[in-house]
Parts: sequence; structure tokens; C-alpha cells
Amino acid sequence: MAISKSLFRPRHGELGHLIILILIFECFTFSAFSYQITDSKKGLPTDSVVLNDFDGSNYQASSFNYVSNEDEDGILYFGNENGLLEFDGTHWELYKTPNFSPVTYLKILGDKIYTFGTSSSNEVGYFQRNQNGRMIYHSLNDRFQDDIELPYISNIIGHNGDVYFSSDSLILKWDGEVIKKVKSNNKYLTMYKVKNDLIVSLYGKEGGLARLENDSLKLINENFKFSDDYAWEILQMEENEWLLFTSENGIFKLNPETYETEPWENEVNEYFLKDSIYLYYVEKYRDSLFLSSTWENGVVLFNDKGEIIKKLDKESGLLSKYYSYPTVDRRENIWLSSSFGLQYLQFYNPEQKYSFKPKAKVRYIKIGDSSVFIKGKNHTVSMPEKKSNSIDFYFSVPSFLKENLQFSYYLEGFDEDWSEWTNNTRKEYTNLAGGDYKFHLKARYIHNPDLEIESFDFNIIVPTKWYESYVTYILLGLLIGLLVFGFIRYRTHRLSVDNKKLESIVKERTSELRSQKERLKKEKE
Repeated sequence: MAISKSLFRPRHGELGHLIILILIFECFTFSAFSYQITDSKKGLPTDSVVLNDFDGSNYQASSFNYVSNEDEDGILYFGNENGLLEFDGTHWELYKTPNFSPVTYLKILGDKIYTFGTSSSNEVGYFQRNQNGRMIYHSLNDRFQDDIELPYISNIIGHNGDVYFSSDSLILKWDGEVIKKVKSNNKYLTMYKVKNDLIVSLYGKEGGLARLENDSLKLINENFKFSDDYAWEILQMEENEWLLFTSENGIFKLNPETYETEPWENEVNEYFLKDSIYLYYVEKYRDSLFLSSTWENGVVLFNDKGEIIKKLDKESGLLSKYYSYPTVDRRENIWLSSSFGLQYLQFYNPEQKYSFKPKAKVRYIKIGDSSVFIKGKNHTVSMPEKKSNSIDFYFSVPSFLKENLQFSYYLEGFDEDWSEWTNNTRKEYTNLAGGDYKFHLKARYIHNPDLEIESFDFNIIVPTKWYESYVTYILLGLLIGLLVFGFIRYRTHRLSVDNKKLESIVKERTSELRSQKERLKKEKE
């Protein structure tokens, strides 16, 4: 299915609707399958690709997914038709927006996940965890100045403490209080960050490259312009050399000091100059590789010399021909979002070294129907009194699928020793007496048992019932002591009284006996 060039003018506004039409069209031609691919061409001689598929039945949400992003802990977030979808390698969680709009674009900036979605009206805002670790949505629709009609947001960038939203037709700036326009006379544009600058590519014959300065645009390259194209991505290749990608006019080298451009003449450039091969999005993949999505031809891997390493499409096992935003995770594997679900491409390399240390995590615990989300390793959780004697722990190692992991755990104050290694990612404890406990967790990667995964432990305080507390025991002991002491004092007093009565009786009897004795004596005399 060819796509005419005129459709590529707006990157997302009308294209958003085009994407949906394409996805619906492909639903009728779906024939996805998964298998292992091996390829020894140009640079990946020891790698193999394993495709893992996830659909709505796995994560209990729509099969339509638009975009994905990974946070610094390795937890993945997906823009789904039903909201924001979270995956930590083990557990899926869906967070809905108040008006149930889909999340068609998202960007993680610090502890906030900014999202954009379309419904009866466009919706922009962010998700953020509260002090209890629960994800809360904050709408920004009421922060727009009155003269702004919320557009289709296609990019979100943090810059100098502010957040910039760009659409095909304008740039918006949020300073934490209000959202206002950045002036631009160009009908279509895209925005990217190059070193410490925000660079805007202006569409059409009157276009070029501009830099955002004091909330206005200053042209810095008037030669980079096309009648029907502009920059679709700008990525760093080397310290002083960046790559600028267009949709159908090829790839260019960009000098970040002068902002001059020149064609990047090589194999991958020739590939994207072909008719009907439309580049959409590019992301850095490993140190010297790049990953690009296309409109009808799957994804393409190429190196910094412009050599194509691998092409993956439906015939190779991908779920779709159309992809917008692939994501490369911390393990340098690829996540693809499509109308048929999510696909995870694992590149196995026995010599691969990770640039991070995996961490075992308790994501949340459940008490009855309520959940408590765990924020960090030093977190202390005080359980509610009701149902606090039964606790479920749910854990994972973000960036690793649970099928490839084993866990061992130990509840200090309850267990005698570490558990056997298991694939289970949930542990239930029942009949816990009140008191302080510490839950320890460790994990190992079964494909590389020598991989060191940082262990996890945190405190949990189970409330003690009033009749089980030390104070109660002390008071009860004192009460019993007082009762015993009182009883003894009472018995002693009673015995003393009885003794005095007995003495009185004895004296009285003795006196009577004496009197009788004297009477008898007198009578006898």
C-alpha cells in the first residue's frame, strides 16, 4: 500500500488519523508469527534475535499501542488505547486518564510521565506517584492560555526547567504555572534537542533550521529546506557530529556548532531515498548502531558507517509493517508497539556487558483488596490493623522477563532461612503475629548465573493487637500481681482477725474453766 507524499506534510495531526486507518486496514491482513532469526551480516556475528509477543490477553488492555518509554529503573510504559500501560518484566498495570482518552504519546521527564491523548477533546497531562507510591494523573488542560486550542502533541522536551510541547503547527511552553505559545509563522514544524539547544525544523520552501531563543525562533540554517519534507529526527553520532533524518529526502550530517548540513552518502541513505520507503523514527541502538522505523517496511538496523545490518518485517516475524516509535531498553533490546499488541526483540550476545546493575524489587504488597506500592529499598511499611496478618509480596527485576529469572526470599522474624530458588514472583504470608519484620529478596538470571543482581530488603511493621502488646502483658502482670498481693493481704488480715477471735475465745474459755474450777473447789471444801 503506497502512501502519497502529500500525506507526510503534517507529522502527527492528520497523520494520527492516517495511522489509525492503516492499523485498521492491517487488521484485515494480519498473519503474524514468531520465530528465532539468525544473521551474521556486518557486525552481529554472534547475535540472534528472539521475538516475544504480548497481546491484550497478557496485559488486560487494548491491543492498540502507540508508543513506549523506559524509566531509569528499567520499568516500561506504553501508550495504549485504554490509557498508560506499565510493565516491570513481571506485572502489568493499566492507569486510565479521567476521561478515558488513549495515550498516543508519552515522555518520561524526572519523576513525571507526560502524556497526550485524543478523544472527544485532546488531553495533555502527567502521571506521578504520590507519597504512597500510587500513580496519580494530573491534567494540564486548564493551564492553557485562553487563545490556545490544544493541538495534536508529537514531541515533549524538558529544557532549562521548563517543558516544551510541540505539534505540527506550534510550540507550547509550560513553566509549571501556565502553558503559552512560542511564536512561529511556519505552518508545520518539528522540534528536537541538540546539546543544550532546542532546534526547530521548519517545513517547506520557506523553511530551514531555527534555534529557540527567548521563546522566539532564530534561523540558523536557511539552506536545509524542502518543498515537502523536514527533519523527522536528530541524533548524536559522535561528539561533534550529529545525524539529521528526513522522511523521504535522505539523511544528513549536522555540525552542532555551525548547524551546517551535508548529505550522508552511504547504503542506508540510498535505501531511504527509494520511492515508497518512508522513514518515520530513529533511535540510537548500542554504541555504533541505529534503529529506524518505516511506514510499510518494518524496522531497519544500520551502523555508524551507514551499512544496513538487519531488516525485520512481517515476513521476518514482526506483527505489523507499520511502526511509529520503537524503544531500545537498557539491555539494548527492542520494544515495538502496533495495533496487534507489543513485541519484544531480544538480541542475545554471550559477550554483552550491561551498563547498569540489575536490581531485585518488591513492586507492591497486597493486603486483602488493597495494594501498597513500594517506593524504594529503604521504605518502611506500616500495615493497617485489619487483615494485617495476611500479606502478599509481588516482586520483579525490571528489564528482565520473569521467565528468565529465579528468586529466593526470606522474611526475617518469620522464616528460618532463605527459600529455594523459584520462578514464582509472588509470596504470601499468613497468620503473622504483630511486630517488625524485614523482607529480603534476591534474584538470578538463569541464562547467566554469574550476573550479580542487587538484593532488596525493606521493613514491614505489622500492628500488634491490643491483647498481644508488651504493655498489655506488663499491665496484665501488674494486675495479677496486685490481685495476688491483695488476696494475700486479705487472707493475712482474715487470719489475723480469726486468730484474735480465737485468742479471745480461748481466754474466755480459760476464764470460765478457772471459774468452774474455783466453784468446784469451794463446793468440795
